[in-house]
Amino acid sequence: MNFSKGDKIKFLDEAGEGIIVSLSGDEALVITTDGFEISYSVSKLIHFDSKKNSADKIAQMKKEEEEKIKAEEMKKLQKVKKDKGPKFSKSHAEGKAKLEMEVDLHLEEILDNEKGMNNSEKLDYQMNYFRNELEQAIASNIKKIVFIHGVGNGRLKSEIRKELETYSNLSYSDASYKRYGFGATEVIIR
Repeated sequence: MNFSKGDKIKFLDEAGEGIIVSLSGDEALVITTDGFEISYSVSKLIHFDSKKNSADKIAQMKKEEEEKIKAEEMKKLQKVKKDKGPKFSKSHAEGKAKLEMEVDLHLEEILDNEKGMNNSEKLDYQMNYFRNELEQAIASNIKKIVFIHGVGNGRLKSEIRKELETYSNLSYSDASYKRYGFGATEVIIR
């Protein structure tokens, strides 16, 4: 079958549909109805609608999906904040109360569905969530925040620590090994 940029397609071996954004040899770059761009072999695609879709429709589809994703992310952030509000504890050394917070950055904790996301998109999502939580902690005068990033291959931990280096008003270290193993970073905000 011949395909062209803008063709509306369905996937032969799986559920879903999309629009061809570009073609290169036997590969087609497709934007799915979920707003993800994925490369597929043209042999695994079938025409869904023979009418050509304009670049404007593709752009509109992308924009609508981005807005939908942002709205879902904000909804999820608000839900997480309600579920995981700041934890209060008494500092024995200082004898006064100080605010502490714990944030789990595992995707299954902060995102309803990661299907269709590549590793780079997952990391970007986690880093954006991390930045948002850190900025809110600073704005709320929270003194200590623990980011649970897990061990994995260490990429998220590395990116978090690189980002923390840009702040002059905080310090960080490994969180309690007894409580988190090697999978968390503790941030002290001055």
